[in-house]
Amino acid sequence: MELNWTYDVETKLMTFVLNDTIKYVAKNGGSHIDKYQDGEIVETFIRRKRNEPIIKNSGHSERSWTDELMWLCVPDFSDIRKRTFWYQGIPEEYIERYMNFYV
Repeated sequence: MELNWTYDVETKLMTFVLNDTIKYVAKNGGSHIDKYQDGEIVETFIRRKRNEPIIKNSGHSERSWTDELMWLCVPDFSDIRKRTFWYQGIPEEYIERYMNFYV
């Protein structure tokens, strides 16, 4: 899956529409990302400082933006098992942790 964001020059918002009910809207250059479900904000991800990763800021769950991306972009497990080009040189513990996240 590709995350194709669209940018509106007038509103300065980046938007990614997953389907008819879920969309993501990024403000302030991506420092705030709101997840909308059926037109209502259900989660907000905020980058605290310039070098910090985007984290979860609403009380619904403890998922981070990284967890959200992993939920959106489920990998092709056959590529991981075969150690195709994209997975060559990645430490084994990272691959194990990655596989455990989805299994």
